[in-house]
Formats: sequence, structure tokens, C-alpha cells
Amino acid sequence: MVFDLLWLDDHDLTGLTYLERREMLAELVEPAEGWQVPPHHIGGAADLLEVAKAQQLEGIMVKRVDSTYLPGRRSPRWVKVKVRPRQEFVIGGWHPGERSLAGKFGSLLVGVYEDGRLRFTGKVGTGFNDESRDRLGELLADLAIDESPFDPPPPRPVSRTARWVRPALVAEVTFAEWTSSGTLRHPSFVATRDDKDPRQVVREG
Repeated sequence: MVFDLLWLDDHDLTGLTYLERREMLAELVEPAEGWQVPPHHIGGAADLLEVAKAQQLEGIMVKRVDSTYLPGRRSPRWVKVKVRPRQEFVIGGWHPGERSLAGKFGSLLVGVYEDGRLRFTGKVGTGFNDESRDRLGELLADLAIDESPFDPPPPRPVSRTARWVRPALVAEVTFAEWTSSGTLRHPSFVATRDDKDPRQVVREG
């Protein structure tokens, strides 16, 4: 995929705008078996993101049409907008925090119901602010139980330091994808869901 043109006929093109470079690129490169210039669209980013989501792509690249090329630098004029699935998960436990989070929870242990059993799907350790962490900590303390609500229990490295809770809380979580083992990759907490019955929380498509 040939997506930009930085140098042509001994001329540096990085100071030109994206649209100017793009026009020159389209004139220079004809599609062939081994390469092509990917299409671009002006406007309609929200619609394109929905298409990317429907096709299970990573996301879209959004660029200002007047942006120049900045070699070796990140620029707010080029933004990768990722497609991140989100759904509800049941909180079945937590891990104690360390260092600045000592005395609080560090991550939540979450799962979904499958054939009537709560199946462990991973740990959620990001997305919290001080307020949500304190509020969740109080709720978790009131739901403490002695044994894991997950069936089967999480792997030993997870269970060894876990604190278990009655599966009464539902959290909305965004994540990158499901792994082949059925756990979440790069999950992040969004909010608790008081309107969702934990028993109705299953893996979504």
C-alpha cells in the first residue's frame, strides 16, 4: 500500500500539504499486482469507522488535508482511530493494588455467563479515576466472599492473590479483541451498569 510521497525528482515534498502530495502520488503510481494506492475520503470519518467495525478492521487513519509530513515525529494532525469493542462483564473478584494503589484494588477480575456458569475472561486494570476506584472499592468490600465465583476458577497465577466477590456488579469494558484462549486483550474500564442483570451478561458477537 503506497500511501504517501515524500521525495520526487530530487525535490523534497514533505513541506507540501497532504492533498498536494496525494494528488502527485495518484498521478505517479498506477495500480499493479504488487502495489496500489489505497483510496481516501474527505469527510465522513464516522461512517468509515462504522465500516471498519463491521469488517473487523483495526480502525481508520484520520489526517488533516492541510498537514505537512513531519519525519520521525508524531503529529496531532494524523490520528489513528481504533475500533474497540465494548460490552458488559460481571465482576467476580479483584487484585490488591501495589505502590500508589496500596490499600485499594489494582485490577478487576471479570467474566461472562456461559451455560449457566460464570467463566473468567480476564483482568481489567486501566480506565479508573480516583473517584471510580474509591466507589468501586466500597462496593467490592460489601460483596466479599471466600471462594471463587468463576467456574472453572482462574489460573493459579491469577487466583493466588485474588480477592473474591459475589457476582452482583456489572462493568462496561472496552477492549482490543478476544484472544484465542477466550480472554480480553488490553481491556479498559468504562463504567458500572446498574441496569444490567449479571445473569444476562454473555459473550457478545
